[in-house]
Amino acid sequence: MKSFIITLLFIFSTLSFGASETKEVLKEIYSSYENGEYEEAITLLNKVSENFDKHSKNQANLKGLVYYWQGLCYVRLNEFEEGIDKLRLAIKENYTASDVYYEYGQALYASLELKKARIAFKKSVEAKYKMAVSMYYIGFISQEIGDLKTAATFYNAIEKLPLSEKKDVVQAARMQLAQIYLDQVNEKGMGAAAIEEYVLPMYRKALKWDEESALATEIKAKIENIQRRYNLVLFQLRNGRPTARPAYFLKANLKYSVDDNVNALDSDTLKGLKEEEYSSNLYEVGAFGRYTFYPNSAFSLSPQFNFGYTRYLSDESTITRNDNYFFTGTIQTTYEHFFNEAPATTYLDVGYTYNADDIDENDELEKSDTVTSVTLSEQLQIWRNNPSTFRVRYTQTNAEDINNELSSYGVVYEQAVGAFNTLFYLYSAYDKNTYTERTSEDNVSTTIRLDILMPDIYNLFNPNLYASVFSVDYVNDSDRGQTKLNTFGVNLNRPVGKNFFFYIDYALSSQTGNNDTDNYEKSVISMNLDYIF
Repeated sequence: MKSFIITLLFIFSTLSFGASETKEVLKEIYSSYENGEYEEAITLLNKVSENFDKHSKNQANLKGLVYYWQGLCYVRLNEFEEGIDKLRLAIKENYTASDVYYEYGQALYASLELKKARIAFKKSVEAKYKMAVSMYYIGFISQEIGDLKTAATFYNAIEKLPLSEKKDVVQAARMQLAQIYLDQVNEKGMGAAAIEEYVLPMYRKALKWDEESALATEIKAKIENIQRRYNLVLFQLRNGRPTARPAYFLKANLKYSVDDNVNALDSDTLKGLKEEEYSSNLYEVGAFGRYTFYPNSAFSLSPQFNFGYTRYLSDESTITRNDNYFFTGTIQTTYEHFFNEAPATTYLDVGYTYNADDIDENDELEKSDTVTSVTLSEQLQIWRNNPSTFRVRYTQTNAEDINNELSSYGVVYEQAVGAFNTLFYLYSAYDKNTYTERTSEDNVSTTIRLDILMPDIYNLFNPNLYASVFSVDYVNDSDRGQTKLNTFGVNLNRPVGKNFFFYIDYALSSQTGNNDTDNYEKSVISMNLDYIF
């Protein structure tokens, strides 16, 4: 724009305007163009042109500028025919603005004069003006008129330009090049192997340039459509359940809590202690990952891992002895089928967990036990669209301290019911726990928990209310009998941005039993942040 002003000043210096009139006309033209008042700018330029024709001593050298700016104004008004005529006259007068061929090519392209537009854009490349965009236009126009060789040549040439020049168009160029490959594969009947070897790698290369761009969404859709069309990826299992897309799932979390009775001490014991001896803040970090393989539409195989680390922020060894970490590896196999004319799934989970803690209070986390587990589950729909899950499980705990070794057999029933925009989720379990040495600890435990997941409130958060009863019957200790733990809680959660999820949870628990030491109360408030990759 500065060069435009300087050139106009030079033009006006050759006309029969006075100095003040020159500045006024210049100011009006510039202001009109900048404000989008193109018709006014054209009127002023026409007046300049009339005066110029009568009085300019340098008419042959300078009239191209007026044609050029008249052409730009007409193009901005979408009056392409007039714009093309004026820009053609500017070029005929050998007007040398760096963008004249680019603007001329834009106008010709809008008027569907594709071959002429391609020539203009080639001139723009020769002038080194917006080389990447001009090359893209040449490639796209060539693609439109069926000259695929030229199109591919110019799309590839964009890659060789400096980053600052190509960064805004290289993704689109790669996408169009992938489309050319796809068209060629289809034309020659080369099949799915060629799609995987040539087409999809180019689409993925385009996507990799900027996975967050507006164009990336279109590229992802194209990749998925091609995979569906050529059956390259399994998108739906035989009973209609969708496959995991993407096949991996990875989550990390950070949790901060305040526990007002870490060791579940009875009220009489708490009276003789200072608060810092039974209450503590703590943090937990964890990660969960899964990758699912689909050998066919009936089976899937999912290796899974889970890791957690807990650290109590206390100076009391009786509290920090609860510091711990664990690693769990699981292989989950599923079989997809139908029940009650609805999708059903059979699961087989085989897991192994390594646990470490500081139970001996030496400020070191050391192996405490390993747990091997096998769980067989069946998820089906007894009531349509309300899944029911039945599980049978066995676990074997091999502890460093033989007194803590045990085996467990259990059954689980889970039921989800949706009603009134609310999801009700019932969990119930029965487990028989048998200790190798401490037979007095043998017990039968039952768990019942109800979660009520309600719709979001004013788009702020999703509330979840829950209540549970956990009872333990010590079958070989009649004096101790049965303990019962009641818990009530509320959880508020909401997404934060694209990948983060934030939770606040408050739980109040109370246990009763025959022994005084089995009676206690505690509350835990937690804040949790999940990141899903």
